[in-house]
Amino acid sequence: MGFNWLINPMGLFSSPVISGVNVVKPNMFAYDRQLKSWGISKFQPDGLILGSSRASVGLNPDHPDWQTNEVFNSALSATSTYLIYRYLRHAQATRPLKQVVLGLDFLSFNAELAKTMSLDERLLSVDESGRRNPDFLLSRVFQSLYSWNVLIASVSVLSANRKEVNRKIDPETYSPPLARNGVMQPDSFLSSFWLPIRERAYGTLRQYLNTLWFPEQGFTFSDEQGVESDLLGWYRQTLRYAYDEDIDLRLFISPSHAYLFEAIHASGLWEIWEEWKRLLVAINEEEASRAGREPFPLWDFANYNDYSSVTVPMTAGKGVSMRDFWDVGHYRQEMGDVVLDRVLGDVPPSGFGARINGASIDDHLVSIRESRELYRIEYAEEVAELDAALSNILAGETPQ
Repeated sequence: MGFNWLINPMGLFSSPVISGVNVVKPNMFAYDRQLKSWGISKFQPDGLILGSSRASVGLNPDHPDWQTNEVFNSALSATSTYLIYRYLRHAQATRPLKQVVLGLDFLSFNAELAKTMSLDERLLSVDESGRRNPDFLLSRVFQSLYSWNVLIASVSVLSANRKEVNRKIDPETYSPPLARNGVMQPDSFLSSFWLPIRERAYGTLRQYLNTLWFPEQGFTFSDEQGVESDLLGWYRQTLRYAYDEDIDLRLFISPSHAYLFEAIHASGLWEIWEEWKRLLVAINEEEASRAGREPFPLWDFANYNDYSSVTVPMTAGKGVSMRDFWDVGHYRQEMGDVVLDRVLGDVPPSGFGARINGASIDDHLVSIRESRELYRIEYAEEVAELDAALSNILAGETPQ
């Protein structure tokens, strides 16, 4: 117990920080479900960020337009709408929420992917119906100090800190993979992790095509394996709960690089992707009508525009970066601030982001198709290389 407390691999305790012992915590982000749950309980926010790792990396809890006292970023890597609903209820049970921003991602609605995401019920203070979890407080102590997994993590942290390159890191300037406010900090990862070059981009596309969108059984919004895999249903439950609890919920479809949109088209998912956007709108308006309320504002940033169309560099080098993106799937906080300007501050879109509703969605989808054609013309050489890479990935080959 004392060893785990001292090494503090998850950063939960006020242990002394000692150079060469416990400064660097390389695998901290792997425990984001525990850390986000316990962070909610510790800081008791009245503002919350929900979504996938895109929101975890890109959305700033300290943005000036929040109308709350304390905001926590509880977005999770490769999450599902079921997990989003559960963490929302956990936060509301801790302290009534004033405002929530939810980033919506296509992968979070894939029922086949969701079946691979188990949830340890002991991590959350309430179950899915709101009943208190009697094991919650005890499990926090046990899982953070006494578990075998934490011991392994502590040994890993100690080993990493004994390396010569890490012995010299100043504890005062080191940024852990997950900040106190829940934000994932890419600067603390290995320099190759977020490398913004085409080779890495193709690897990211392979992950989406082979795992996140197309696990063994392919993409589907629900299946017959149980209620947890009805992901449109859990999106509906999330909205219904927010309407019933009078939470100011702001919704947006996450931005990403145009490479991902091209991968959606190449894989045959484009029509499903468009239908998904229609369903997001329809369910929001249905639940608003049921509650006798105006629909929550819903923005779409998944479009071809000056942000998403930026060229991906061919090779790495000093000073080489991709404006506004860490990689083709994750936007930087600078872009996240523009998103929050729109979502929280109602700043006019000026070409980036669009408010969508039942009256506008079809025209909006037509405009995306038209923007795609313009992108493919303007970036013809880069797109030709991308098309070849996507063909290789879909054929099970390695892109050249």
